[in-house]
Amino acid sequence: MTAPDGLRADTPLASMYFDVRDRVVGAVAMMTDEQLARPVPACPAWTVHGLFAHLVSTPMTILAGDIPESVMGGGDPNPWLARLVEDNLDRSIVDLARWWAGDDDALATVVAGAGLLLVDLFIHEGDLHGAVGS
Repeated sequence: MTAPDGLRADTPLASMYFDVRDRVVGAVAMMTDEQLARPVPACPAWTVHGLFAHLVSTPMTILAGDIPESVMGGGDPNPWLARLVEDNLDRSIVDLARWWAGDDDALATVVAGAGLLLVDLFIHEGDLHGAVGS
């Protein structure tokens, strides 16, 4: 599989990212509404559903090129990230998962250029399991 700019979607970073993404989607898909509504101890402003919205909306919004200039210039990304979660809380888990899987070739390119997305996903996978005790 080749991404638009010639990067391969099976590069090590992308491969690791997609492995973790698949585990997270699988875990969230099995959760009850009560579990999705639980607060995340490591991110107390978010529920499990909100954490999932963060994990999906951040890379997909970056992929769409919708990053504020202030964030691109090194400013505090937290207000932007909070807005992304808030803007996507009304979306179902299924809708969010479909969005996240919408264009893996392009997403692989983003992940290859922004390895912090893998770090964020990996850390939040642990937060997700901590919130539901799994």
